[in-house]
Amino acid sequence: MASSELYPAVLIRDVRLVPIGSSRHQPDITSLRIRNGIITEVGEGLKPTADEQVYDGEGRWAIPGLWDAHVHMGQWATTLGRLNLDAGHLAQIGYALVE
Repeated sequence: MASSELYPAVLIRDVRLVPIGSSRHQPDITSLRIRNGIITEVGEGLKPTADEQVYDGEGRWAIPGLWDAHVHMGQWATTLGRLNLDAGHLAQIGYALVE
């Protein structure tokens, strides 16, 4: 990993790419090159560079951007403000805190 990169260089081989925001045809099985968390190259038969971690996608689907499109940060943040009253005896303590 280069010192200016936050994420490792990755090559994922043999994936089925779902083209988000593109009507361009992709081959059934392809490879993805990822640099610093960004897909930089898509194509068949990409050769790994010396600094890349190589993963076999085993024909699984790759959907770029799915993670970011489905993050529910508001829901996660809401749970931080909740009182954990899982055990029965904690109900009295919780009541005293909000009274």
